Amino acid sequence: MAAFQGNFSPAGDTTLPYTITISLNVNGSMSQSGIASQKFNLSSDNQSLAFSAPFTVSSVPAAVSIQSLGGPFLYNTTGLTIYRLGDLS
Repeated sequence: MAAFQGNFSPAGDTTLPYTITISLNVNGSMSQSGIASQKFNLSSDNQSLAFSAPFTVSSVPAAVSIQSLGGPFLYNTTGLTIYRLGDLS
């Protein structure tokens, strides 16, 4: 399981409104349960995005990453925690 959180805001000279999406990727594939989206309407918007998503690792090593889609943005106070919940068998 992965738990992600972070604070996001629009970057300087950006045409508003626009939406950003943050997603969990495991071995290059997007996890459908690990997604958070936010629509920015004002340049002063500052939003927290978070998700918790279970995922399976069938062989090691596994590459786990966070991907963003959408317009330019600033971020801070981000964190990703990965929990091992048990064996497959």
